[in-house]
Amino acid sequence: MSRIGNKLITIPEKVEVLIKDMTISVKGPKGELATTIVDDRITFEINDGILTFSRTSEDKVVKSLHGLYRSLPLQEHPVRDGSHLSLAGSTSH
Repeated sequence: MSRIGNKLITIPEKVEVLIKDMTISVKGPKGELATTIVDDRITFEINDGILTFSRTSEDKVVKSLHGLYRSLPLQEHPVRDGSHLSLAGSTSH
């Protein structure tokens, strides 16, 4: 999962991403989602409209968490497109 963690997330137009403490909030025309990163070995920041995630260790568990946490904000489709995906990955209608 570490390769997933290294991919950058370009924030689309009409989508606002806010970082407060360890919570990432994604808000767009179709709604909003939020997730909290509960492991301080994973860091994240927004620069020039790009959300990036970093890890503090090359440990296997940290690499896995890096990929996991990076994949969560990708669930921003509901706020942009109107799809009904949750941060947990389940679908609802």
